[in-house]
Amino acid sequence: MTIAWRRLADVPRDDARPWLYATARNIIRTEFRRRVATSGDAEIERVPAPRPTSVELDPAVTAALIALSPLDREALLLVAWEDLTPTQAARSLGINPTAFHVRLLRARRRVRIALEEAAAKQPPPQPRAEMETT
Repeated sequence: MTIAWRRLADVPRDDARPWLYATARNIIRTEFRRRVATSGDAEIERVPAPRPTSVELDPAVTAALIALSPLDREALLLVAWEDLTPTQAARSLGINPTAFHVRLLRARRRVRIALEEAAAKQPPPQPRAEMETT
């Protein structure tokens, strides 16, 4: 928010959220690269998916999200959790809206497939025993 305040003239007046997300993303990426450079580790580790703290997700949904690539997960979360439109999300990522739509479509398909596979592995529900009345 400090950067947004200092660069207030650069913040779009119609909807600042894509600009703010892009700025936050750039700060995190720069800090991550700085830490990798100073640690001397040439290999960049995969960052684990964030775990929601205030919302309990179905374990299958959590597993499906974790299994996604970071780019796919980011596309889904910007639209589903951050409530950005695909055009706003594309702007926040600095990519073409068409490219974002394709990324979002593929991410949704991958999540759907993962959820279908998880459902297929679940045992069928057992019918409840009828209670005997006397």
